[in-house]
Amino acid sequence: MVGKMAPLEIHAEEVRLTNDRSNMIRQIKIAKYHIGSRVPWSEGYVEARTRAISMQIKKGWPSNNRLPAGYGTGFDERIVEIPWAYRQLSFRSGRLWDVGSCLNNSKILRADKLRNKHIFISNLNPERKNYHQYSVSYLYEDILNTALHDAQFNEITCISTLEHIGLNNERYSKKTSTSYNEELYAKAIIVFRRKLKDGGRLFLTFPYGKRSNYGWFQIFDESMVGRIISTFRPTKKQLTVFRAKAGGWEKSDLKNTATCGFFDWSNGKKCFGNKAGSESVVCLAMQK
Repeated sequence: MVGKMAPLEIHAEEVRLTNDRSNMIRQIKIAKYHIGSRVPWSEGYVEARTRAISMQIKKGWPSNNRLPAGYGTGFDERIVEIPWAYRQLSFRSGRLWDVGSCLNNSKILRADKLRNKHIFISNLNPERKNYHQYSVSYLYEDILNTALHDAQFNEITCISTLEHIGLNNERYSKKTSTSYNEELYAKAIIVFRRKLKDGGRLFLTFPYGKRSNYGWFQIFDESMVGRIISTFRPTKKQLTVFRAKAGGWEKSDLKNTATCGFFDWSNGKKCFGNKAGSESVVCLAMQK
């Protein structure tokens, strides 16, 4: 005679079945995206992109930043930014501040470099999913007025968030950040420097090209990149530019991407080829 399951066993089985169902739904969405026309931001796009990012993290980002032909075809800039940022992180334990919550994904948080870190994630609104079990602390705040203490972080990531600071965030959040001011990105850089320990490192990514302000985000030009660097006053820095073309993402430079723009991801039909968002991004590593 089979005995009755204990309450904890029942709970564990319910969790397993829920996870199995979620994984099945995710795989179906990914299949639909790949079988279909692969329109940016269509059904299955986000799930397919997340899987591609996870696979690239496991594979390892090229040390010279030169991407293989066809890399990231059909995906927006996250396919470059997140694996690049992960490549920069150390294996050492310590405190990591993720500004903008781009690392808030179970597959990313369980990656080798993040397992031994105490991670703080700051965002304006509560996340739909949180992962306290992975030593993640969540703060829902305007980072320009953060409650975090100075000189406590070994590393800071700010992935495609700087361009939104000081602008209209209503499409992302019911809350509003500091009053509208497109110059506030420079104040954020000061905050980042202050929160880092001596020798700490900041990893920034942001759209680059022809200077533009869309109201809810802005594209940085070369003069603004210079201001970011001079404001931070790094002891060491490494700047890399990536550009999306119809055949995939590739390494570029500031000069050849100076006229790049943005393809509105809210309308997939207007995202031509691989240009499903920012056409070019700067990936900038700076050490205090």
